[in-house]
Amino acid sequence: MSSFKLKVLLTGAAAVGKTSLVQRFIKQRFQANYKLTVGVDILTKDVEFKPSEIATLSIWDIGGQQRFEFIRSTFYKGAAGALLVFDLTREQTYTETRKWLTEIRQ
Repeated sequence: MSSFKLKVLLTGAAAVGKTSLVQRFIKQRFQANYKLTVGVDILTKDVEFKPSEIATLSIWDIGGQQRFEFIRSTFYKGAAGALLVFDLTREQTYTETRKWLTEIRQ
């Protein structure tokens, strides 16, 4: 059986549900109340990519508060992909996804 590792970013504005999404994916649980992510929280999960191939996902849940903006770019290095998360009930968080994408690409 072969395996490989992938770094995946989970990013977007503050309080859009990033931590809720990753907790549901990793631990199969949902909690309505989460604490603020300070900087970054890294979680891992092994997933079957193909028969006899395992991908170890390193999911970086990145804090969306503006006060962490100065350090976020260091978290982006080496990422294989990113999920930009926004809140459908808060249009501004969708509009800001362009900013997040630009930030990741730099």
